[in-house]
Amino acid sequence: GGRGRILRGGVGIADDSGHGTQRARRSDGNDGTGHGWLDYIGDAANRNRDIFNLHHPSHNIKDSGQRLMKILTPSLLFLAMFVIGGMIFKSMSPTGCGTILPDDSIFVLTGDMRRIPFAMRMLRTYPDADLYIIGAGAEGSYEMARRVTIESDSKSTYQNARAIRDIVTRAGLDRIVLITTEDHMNRAQYLLRGELPNVEIVACPTRLSGMPAPRRLERWTTEYLKYIVTLLGIKEG
Repeated sequence: GGRGRILRGGVGIADDSGHGTQRARRSDGNDGTGHGWLDYIGDAANRNRDIFNLHHPSHNIKDSGQRLMKILTPSLLFLAMFVIGGMIFKSMSPTGCGTILPDDSIFVLTGDMRRIPFAMRMLRTYPDADLYIIGAGAEGSYEMARRVTIESDSKSTYQNARAIRDIVTRAGLDRIVLITTEDHMNRAQYLLRGELPNVEIVACPTRLSGMPAPRRLERWTTEYLKYIVTLLGIKEG
């Protein structure tokens, strides 16, 4: 005996005119006194949220931006620290040769084709100095062989440092000149000072002249990573 009307979502409002009350009834027969009301309220809340997001796109963008920053911020900080550390690493490397005394002992490390020719030029400039060629690939004959000693068993920078330590200890030296390329000098000096803490080490770097800029960047980055690994206590490699 009551009138009713169907609302959106399959929910009807039945009017019991005899009692002046209304009650909800779903089209599937579920009365509003059961879970039908809960479903109806949940659907309405979802529709309201969708309508809010539709009319407030900036809200979605802000939330997405915040989530993205939570992901990117640690990565950006790490990248910034890495770049700044690389700049400091490069600035630490000496750009010129220190003072060489006439009777100094000069140690040059193999591994780059620029190093030994540079050391031979130093030896011609200081003919009374002793030259030690340290590292794998040092076999061969060189000018002024009387002043050149070759050690070719060491195959890494750490092994180079230990080989130099043995030579310096036997000869009783308290000062040496170290020649290697500029990108390699920081790590070589660090390892050598660990083996010879009481010996003065004069750096004499060979410049990476004639090398394309991308290749130089690759070399510096590689040595920077190796330097970090060395600081962590991994000396070989």
